Amino acid sequence: LVRQTVDQFTKFADGMDVGVRYTAHKDIGKQVTVTTYDSLLLGVEDGSFDPKAFDLVILDEAHRGLSPKRKETIRLFDRSFVFGFSATPTFNEMKSLDRLLGEAIYEMKVREAIETGLLCGVSVMIAKTETDLSNVKLDKGRQYEPGELEKALNVNALTQSCVELYRQKFSGRQAVVFCAGVAHAKSVAETFQRQGVKAAAVWGNMPDRERRRVLDTY
Repeated sequence: LVRQTVDQFTKFADGMDVGVRYTAHKDIGKQVTVTTYDSLLLGVEDGSFDPKAFDLVILDEAHRGLSPKRKETIRLFDRSFVFGFSATPTFNEMKSLDRLLGEAIYEMKVREAIETGLLCGVSVMIAKTETDLSNVKLDKGRQYEPGELEKALNVNALTQSCVELYRQKFSGRQAVVFCAGVAHAKSVAETFQRQGVKAAAVWGNMPDRERRRVLDTY
């Protein structure tokens, strides 16, 4: 995502001095710095990011800044103009962007985005299963614990139902399956493969070259 953002800067603001900071690369002190939330925390902690030195802070996927530590760090940029973009500004009453950024400047509903052509049209099909999430613990934000949720969803019966739904309704068409974790994604891809359907898993920290190869093939 860092590299994609830099590519967009290069495309729309040719000549802008852009640096990046993430685990494998640290190039800061430029006119614009692109980073991740985790690297922002580390940079403030080790002093390489001075919250008083930035005029503007843009939070993309701003809901990712709602953890206690991230909110605490973002609030240190009290001399900056801070604003964010998010398609999911509210998780629940206790976890929403208005608690971090204040009142929304502008909001577009999904229907409006579809009608204006910014999103493609959709039709929704609900496939009921016997999956039981009643024993999956919730965190303080009333969200499912990721590890436990993945264990509950990464079961053969549910994955096989997914394959059967694809075969019955969408056979031969391109599809995306969103999973609860890396192990779950690999398991689902392998199940599709065993059923004769070409499939591959993609996750965040897989090698860049391999991820590009999979996505290019898709």
